[in-house]
Amino acid sequence: MMVYLLRANSVFLLGFSLGFLTALFTVFIESKYSSIIYKVHQSWKEKPGVESKILHGLSIDNWNQNIWFTYDIWLQSKNRQRFPENLDKFLYGPANKNRLLEADWLRLTVHVTCVVFVEKVQLALATKATWSQRCNRVYFVAHRLTDPDIPIIKFPTKITSSWQLFCETIYFVNFTETIEWAIFVKDDTIVLPENLRFLVAPLDYKKGYYLGHAIFLWGQAYNVAQAGYVLSYGALTKILEMFNNPQKCASAGKYWKKEDYYLGKHLASVGIYPLDTRDSQERWIFHGYSLQTLLRGITKTGNYWTHALYPFRKDCCSPRSVTFGAGESDKMYTWNYILYALKVLRTPQFYGNKPAPTSIPNIQVWREVLKTEFNLTEIIEISNQQYYDIWCEKYSVPEKFIMNNCKYQPDVLSFLLTAYRSQKKQYDRDTVTSQ
Repeated sequence: MMVYLLRANSVFLLGFSLGFLTALFTVFIESKYSSIIYKVHQSWKEKPGVESKILHGLSIDNWNQNIWFTYDIWLQSKNRQRFPENLDKFLYGPANKNRLLEADWLRLTVHVTCVVFVEKVQLALATKATWSQRCNRVYFVAHRLTDPDIPIIKFPTKITSSWQLFCETIYFVNFTETIEWAIFVKDDTIVLPENLRFLVAPLDYKKGYYLGHAIFLWGQAYNVAQAGYVLSYGALTKILEMFNNPQKCASAGKYWKKEDYYLGKHLASVGIYPLDTRDSQERWIFHGYSLQTLLRGITKTGNYWTHALYPFRKDCCSPRSVTFGAGESDKMYTWNYILYALKVLRTPQFYGNKPAPTSIPNIQVWREVLKTEFNLTEIIEISNQQYYDIWCEKYSVPEKFIMNNCKYQPDVLSFLLTAYRSQKKQYDRDTVTSQ
């Protein structure tokens, strides 16, 4: 009995000790982990008029919480004012040179450069024909691909990692033009440049901004390449200062498909971190999946969701979304039509309901035919049957035309069939002889 109790107590004490040590170790690791996170993000400074809140132990700038307010203030600073537009009048009404859509004005004011990393030619061709035309400037970059219909950029240096490819791309684009905002995406991604301009318009591009879909993985916060990421001129300048020659570019990241992680790591070293790009209802704006996938409510178990730096709401997606996946080239054309060609008119229509203009009224069509074809000019009214009878006097009805022109058709078909059989027999004999 004593032996049994002693053995039971030993098991209990051993289990209790292991549990206590495990809990102590967990608390220690969590404390160290939290202190590391705070140390990484403590340089994030509050901006005027921006609320700062604690989320998962991180002090973050919820800069997008009052985006409408900040955008309107910025618009006023440009001496511009927005007015609602009647879509029916705009599309079908008389032209007005003094009328300019907000999206068109933003394109003239906020310069967006689009960089597309190409892996499939068909996707690149679809990108070239659709959304990329609304960028101020677009570049297509590939590791090995070339195509005569796509101006793909090739680099003279040997590319050993996707980070090096990204770094070389920044150098090329920076020396080619003056960048304000640059968005980097894969070729299966659709970008809405109009919404991106709306998002970044109130921000100073000379400062360091790093926007996208942020996750926290491997001890680092970064925006995933799957959803695309945006860099301001200030952020690009920091990268160029750190990697000012090809050797530094090549040595700063050696693994393929990890350029997004390396970018977040290098920007963090100079105090630039992913910002909260959710809209005022906490809906994501940058999407790494297709809308079909996002809207049907799949089980969200991947790092994209479980390690998201800023939590998502159940409903998807923000009406101001900037990117989402297309997957295939045909879907890119479909979405381009839905977004830019298809119009939903919600108000009573006037201009668009008018029939298409014709050179002569419909009631005069038959009179013109009788005048030109039959030289009949004095007929004022005519019935459908009379018109048909007059027409048949000059032209044969379809049945009569077929009978007159195809009466020898059976003989023709028989001749063609005989010729085919003869040719086939000759081919079979030649084949046997050659063997």
